[in-house]
Amino acid sequence: AIMTQHILEYSRGEEVDSRQIVLGEVIRSVVQLMREMLPEGVRIAVGNIEDALVINGDESQIRRAVMNLLVNARDASNGQGEISIVLGKLQLDAEVAMLLGVSAGNYASLKIADQGEGIAPEIQKKIFEPFFTTKSSSGTGLGLANVLSIVQAHSGTVRFVTAPAKGTEFELL
Repeated sequence: AIMTQHILEYSRGEEVDSRQIVLGEVIRSVVQLMREMLPEGVRIAVGNIEDALVINGDESQIRRAVMNLLVNARDASNGQGEISIVLGKLQLDAEVAMLLGVSAGNYASLKIADQGEGIAPEIQKKIFEPFFTTKSSSGTGLGLANVLSIVQAHSGTVRFVTAPAKGTEFELL
C-alpha cells in the first residue's frame, strides 16, 4: 500500500498547496520525528537553522522531501555516524542559476549530509530516476525521485556532493 501511494504521488506530480511556511519550524519538527527512528549509533547534528526564513510552499511536500533525505542519510550511515542539517539563505546570480536550471534570485538552502560510503561515480547520474535503488530489499527507488519532483514543483533544484568513504551532502534550493 505504501509503495502504491509513492508511485501515485510521483506519477501525478502532486499540485503544490502553496502557503507561507516558516521553514525552520518545519525542519525542526521533521528532525525531532526522525530522531525517534535512528539507531543508537547515529545522531543528527542540527547546525545553523535560519529561523526567520519564510517560503511559499506546500508544507506536507516539504516534510516528505526532508524525511526522504534524512531516511537515506540514516540508511547510508550503516548504524553509526552523524547526519548534519543546516538551513540558510543563498543568492544565485544569473550565471550559476542558469547552470542549475533555475531562475536567479534568493533561495532557501537546506543541506543534509551523512558520513556514509558516498555514492559511486557510476551510479550518480541514475540516483534521481524513478525505481532506481541501491537498497537490496527495503527501497522502492522513489525517495530521491520524489525529492527532486517536490523541489522542482517549488521552482527549485537539488544538487549533491559525494566522495567515497566520506559521505554525501544533498542541498535543496
